[in-house]
Amino acid sequence: MAKGWATAAEPFKHFWQLVPPPLAARSGALPGLRSYLLGLLLLALLPALVVGAVAAGRVLRSYHDAVRTGLLDTARALATAIDREIGGELSTLTALAASPSLDGGPSDIIAFAVHARRAAAALGTPISVVDRDLRLVLDTDLGRRPAPAFTGATEAAKIAFTSHRPIVSPLVTGAVTGAPTVMVLVPVLRADGPTMLLATRLEPAGLARILASQALTDRGVIALIDSRDVVVARSAEQAHWLGRAVPGWLAVALETGTEGVTTGHAADGSRLLVAHRHLETAAGWAVTVVEPVAALRSTFSGPAFGIALGGMAIFCLGLAAVAGLHRRVVGPIEALTRQAEALGACTARPATAVPDPGPVRVAELERLRRSLLHAAAALSARAEAERRSRAALAASERRYRRLAEAGNMTIWRADRDGQVTEAQGWSLMTGQPTEALRGEGWVDALHPDDAARTLEAFRTAGVARQAVAVEYRLRTRLGTMRWVRSRSVPIFDEADQLVEWIGVVEDIDARRRAEEAMQALLHTLDLAAVLERDRDGRIRFWSAGCELLLGWTAAEAIGANLNDLLAPAFPLGRAELEAALARDGEWSGEVQQQTRTGKAVTVLCRMVLRPGTEGAPGTVLEALMDVTALRLAEDALRESESRVLRALAAGRVGAWEWDLSTGRVTGSPGRESILFGRPTGFIRRHDDIIAIAHPEDRPRIREAMRRVMANETPEFDIEYRVLRPDGTLRWVHTIGRTATDAASLPQRVSGVSIDVTERHVVQEREALLVREVDHRAKNALAVVQSVLRLSTMDEPRAYAASVGARVSALSRAHSLLAQEGWAGVSLQVLIEREVAPGTAQGSAAAAAITLEGPALRLAPTAVQPMTMVLHELAMNARQHGALSRPGGRLRIAWHATRREGEDGMLRLHWQETAAAPAEGTPPERRGFGVRVIEATVRGQLGGTLAVEWSCQGLECRIAIPLARWVTPATIDAEAA
Repeated sequence: MAKGWATAAEPFKHFWQLVPPPLAARSGALPGLRSYLLGLLLLALLPALVVGAVAAGRVLRSYHDAVRTGLLDTARALATAIDREIGGELSTLTALAASPSLDGGPSDIIAFAVHARRAAAALGTPISVVDRDLRLVLDTDLGRRPAPAFTGATEAAKIAFTSHRPIVSPLVTGAVTGAPTVMVLVPVLRADGPTMLLATRLEPAGLARILASQALTDRGVIALIDSRDVVVARSAEQAHWLGRAVPGWLAVALETGTEGVTTGHAADGSRLLVAHRHLETAAGWAVTVVEPVAALRSTFSGPAFGIALGGMAIFCLGLAAVAGLHRRVVGPIEALTRQAEALGACTARPATAVPDPGPVRVAELERLRRSLLHAAAALSARAEAERRSRAALAASERRYRRLAEAGNMTIWRADRDGQVTEAQGWSLMTGQPTEALRGEGWVDALHPDDAARTLEAFRTAGVARQAVAVEYRLRTRLGTMRWVRSRSVPIFDEADQLVEWIGVVEDIDARRRAEEAMQALLHTLDLAAVLERDRDGRIRFWSAGCELLLGWTAAEAIGANLNDLLAPAFPLGRAELEAALARDGEWSGEVQQQTRTGKAVTVLCRMVLRPGTEGAPGTVLEALMDVTALRLAEDALRESESRVLRALAAGRVGAWEWDLSTGRVTGSPGRESILFGRPTGFIRRHDDIIAIAHPEDRPRIREAMRRVMANETPEFDIEYRVLRPDGTLRWVHTIGRTATDAASLPQRVSGVSIDVTERHVVQEREALLVREVDHRAKNALAVVQSVLRLSTMDEPRAYAASVGARVSALSRAHSLLAQEGWAGVSLQVLIEREVAPGTAQGSAAAAAITLEGPALRLAPTAVQPMTMVLHELAMNARQHGALSRPGGRLRIAWHATRREGEDGMLRLHWQETAAAPAEGTPPERRGFGVRVIEATVRGQLGGTLAVEWSCQGLECRIAIPLARWVTPATIDAEAA
């Protein structure tokens, strides 16, 4: 071990010989070679260390800039994803806002609700319709109920109505859910302005999932801020931060521009680096990406310490090298010094009088020895060399003057005080007159930013009486600025007195611009993710861009195996990749790699094979570009487009564009199947639409197309019928608008086509309903007329009450039909309304009445006649029959006979049972009520009637045809 330490210390044993002796020991002596070697070491190493420190600072600054750029790129990518999410809902609401169903009455709203529910199902969120009074007209979750106030985002709704444009509200409390949410509002624009609003919700939890998809460091976080500087979504701790306001310094930073990077302090005092990007679809909204500064600094503290430690090691190695060099240099130099002294003493024969000390092992000293041996021979040629030198100097001066006269170079002279007296070529270069440049007038041709600096440099050189070289920008005679270099030297006389200055100005603009371009290129290449590896995967070079992208430093990566470090997943096998490199010399494709934190990234990789020299194996140069955010944005875009297509399909809407110059029609995928029942690609030209339209509608379609192509109208709006392959007929409403060129000539038409068959069915049903109501009203008036004609007028009050009760019965029947949509009325409901109106359930009066029979639904034409029959029977029972005394009972039973072998009649049995047998005899004459019942059953209903009077009470049997007066569905159910 002692021998090892001695061997290791060998280079340093002469170190102390290099240290100069104290000043007292070498009084009056010049410094020796040892002092100069030590000084040379310091001069060589200290600038290198300073340059290394500056380079390290620039690397750290580049890393800082790259981090800021990376945070800003992340904010841009996530802002694009959020814009796609909001844009999908805006597109769906805009398409629905074009529906003509929003222009009509309640029935059109019902038809529109069908499209809205389909679109809401596709979007995964409810859709609401709000009127101008901010009342909720329709909500796909609640249905069409009495209109409550729209309280979710009233301010945003008012802005949407006044601005006529879509609005994304800030974070509000949902009117229906009561939870924080964001409302997307689209006005329904018509010729007289917005009539309604279409609204849907954006859930903060869904937005938070989009933000969480972009992972940062362990302490990094991404947030979505609304227009009121409130947190809407966050990649972490969503529930804690939802609805909280951001710090004031961040709110101020968000107002400075569309995007940017700023710093601030967290609540615990730690510094933060924040990048933000404003959304395009929501005014005032922004995506912020926050990283703690301490976390970023920790990634480069290790490399900085390594650089400092390496500098110290280099300095120590330099001292050891100087110690070893001293032994090899000092001895030969002393021998050469004696040889030079002998050469100086020789005057007659210098070549032969100089002793030869022998060969020297240092190449420079050996050359010096040989130079001294040949010095004597060189003395004789010195005079000739001086003569030739003076001639060459004169020729050079002539060349410089010609260059100055050509404008490529300027030669100038100045007096001892630095005042310019002449400058050949200056006027040709700058256009400044000769009289104007004298003195310090030449400064006027300099760039204003360089004038003071240049003048100060020349003045300083004049005081020091030293040569000077200055680079500055000069305005040429063409008005452009070019870089030049001015060099000047002082001229002294024999008495060492300064006489004048002479200098030259040369154009260096091309060199300066090339240097700037080279510096920019080197800086860019260092930021790029570039690595070099052996064919077996061992990493030989690792750029700063690779460190930023993948996390490993150069010290960690160089020497490691690429396959073990990054675990790359190639789209083809390793053997195929190597074969492609050997065959083509390069390969490009996307590769999945793993960062130091374990995160998987997608990079675009370009590999170039660099062949080896002299049979050595080649290396592979790889350039990497991170496309992870791009792929995520593309996935989000595809998902958004898929949602829009699903929404269009759910609403039976197809988007299209018609090129007027070629007649070609393109549009959303699947629109042919949704609207026309045809395969995709069936509609290629506008003639294909005419071919499948109903023959009666084809002339109208051709006329509408002609008007658009003739530029008579910018609107293409028509409803027509189409024949599907299965023979069904569907109504289609097509709406479009032309786009014109610079000459206002139509070029193409863009729009949507909507299946409005349900709306036409509703309209036809309403027309049928109006006709039915008119018919029933006429029947009711005829019945009233009959009542008035048959009622006796012996007692006016009784007459009025009798007529009023019968008219009220007709009114109740009419109201019941209207309530059921004129689609018929349940027989049991009709009996309950007429026999026991107003009787409380469970009371004695209700217990006296028994109803037995199946569920049957009377046809609309049978409701009013059957109402009159039941009314007359009930009135008689309450006034004279079983219900007129306590304890009486009434049983009403009915059944349908439509089974095989039966007569197909509806039979109703009315049986009254008094509490005690009645005294007296049955009535001898038929009253008005009996006449009404007989006329109605036999005359209007075409049935039979049997009435029997007994001491127990009235018993009535009624039979009417099922086929005419009962709806078929209930008959079939009863038969089953």
